[in-house]
Amino acid sequence: MKRNFFTLAFNNFDNVRRNKNRNNFALFFGNVFSLFLFIEQMAHFLFYDKNLVEDKFVFLFLSIAFLTFYICFVIAFRSNKPKLDRYVGAIFPYFVIFAGVIGVLNSLRIDSIINPFVIKIFVAAFLRVYSNKERIVVAIYSFLLFNLAVILLVGFNDIAIRYLFLSFESIIFAFLLSYIIYVIYQKQEKSLTRLDEENKKYELTMKELQITQYIVESMFALTKEVLENESLEVIMQQVLEKSVKLVPKAISGSILIKSGEKMRYIAAYGYDLEELQNVTLSFEETFQADFNDVFAPFIINDLEGYNVEHWGEEKFREFQSKHRVARSCLTCSFKHNDEFFGSINLDSFEEEDIFGENEKYFIKKIAEEIEIIISIHKLYEDALKPAKYDELTKIYNRTYLLTTLEQLIVEKKPFSLCLIDINYLKIINDTYGHHIGDDYINFFVNEVVNLEMKNLIFGRFGGDEFLLIFENISKEKLKNNISNIKENFMNHLFMNEDLKIELKFGLGSASYPIDGDDVKVLIRTADERMYKDKSISKANNSSL
Repeated sequence: MKRNFFTLAFNNFDNVRRNKNRNNFALFFGNVFSLFLFIEQMAHFLFYDKNLVEDKFVFLFLSIAFLTFYICFVIAFRSNKPKLDRYVGAIFPYFVIFAGVIGVLNSLRIDSIINPFVIKIFVAAFLRVYSNKERIVVAIYSFLLFNLAVILLVGFNDIAIRYLFLSFESIIFAFLLSYIIYVIYQKQEKSLTRLDEENKKYELTMKELQITQYIVESMFALTKEVLENESLEVIMQQVLEKSVKLVPKAISGSILIKSGEKMRYIAAYGYDLEELQNVTLSFEETFQADFNDVFAPFIINDLEGYNVEHWGEEKFREFQSKHRVARSCLTCSFKHNDEFFGSINLDSFEEEDIFGENEKYFIKKIAEEIEIIISIHKLYEDALKPAKYDELTKIYNRTYLLTTLEQLIVEKKPFSLCLIDINYLKIINDTYGHHIGDDYINFFVNEVVNLEMKNLIFGRFGGDEFLLIFENISKEKLKNNISNIKENFMNHLFMNEDLKIELKFGLGSASYPIDGDDVKVLIRTADERMYKDKSISKANNSSL
């Protein structure tokens, strides 16, 4: 019986989603992107302005090449030949990058020659689950090929050097994206391996196997949220809500994590999270403190009696006055870097002894998936923080601020920006030392953050310069915000040992689109106004 191509495509996509075969990953995304790139290049050939390129027939050549790859991927789908799978999948990323470089050489617009290369390098990042060696080889190949093309096009000059740095940044981000995909697949492979081993050990029924698989798939779907959300609290809330639905006998639940010497609630379902966060627990007051194996799943029946014994009558009655107390609790802890990180608790109000061995198995699997999600979150957080946040102050850095401004202009969203240059930093550094200067900077940052101004994007623009971006703010509201900032520093002095200073600064503002529709123009306008303000301030009080 002849196999339907779409059935084969769906089966390969299902294998990708379940992480069963890395070749299927390359085949599926190769199929998708080869067709996409064929259409893109053919559209360029038919509709692109010929005055912007050297030769439009380059697009025709590339579209034919991508069509050839697409046909090869289709044949690989239908024939199921492992060698063809491997060879086509391995060659395709290098050709995609080569096509991007050809686009560079074919462009007559020097200011945007990097665009086709950036698109292709990020496409290449999705085409395979690269090993570490493959990832490095592709990165070096991309960097050398692009910059050689730029040098051939414009010579070795300032433009070439600028594109060298831009290509390096693009390749690094694509490298990190590829590495995150690799980590996700590595973690999922290990998780599914453990799952298969334990299925044999416990001889679960078919229904149990289906539920367990559903847990893995549901939690794996949540790993995508990690790449879209920086807040661990938001991610854990989604995990908890999904977990309560996965375990049919569970009605409510909570997640606790270790914070210093205490435990704190970061997610709740069926409870008031804000009220729970007022409850202070030590590790010794958690369920896990009584267990020989901290990471084993356990069932706590007679929850009221258990809490009275471990918390004390007074503390429990206070808790009971504000929260409904479950009759039975299913609990399991999870770890990060082989250390206790927190626990997930699923509760039932219906009856005691409602949870059994099957539910213990399920919550253990959920805890393992939580460990994977936390690991990915930490990895993603560590990878992006240097590119987004200032190391000293932990607020946004110059690169992120400029990117945000460009994006707001592209989206035509009105905004106002305030450029602030704080006074006396050099004098403090020279007189008292740079560590006091760092404290001075952080004092300024903390005071601005504590004002809790709405719709504020706040970051460090330079050494003693800071940028505040207010989206969709009226002129009157902007004046009020500036006035509040200045008044705050009149009332709050910087104090460090014998040093006591009223922090002063120069401030200049500019608004889009009133003062211009270009980031450089807006920054320059705010800078000029800031230095006028700063000169007036220093004239009124020139000494520290």
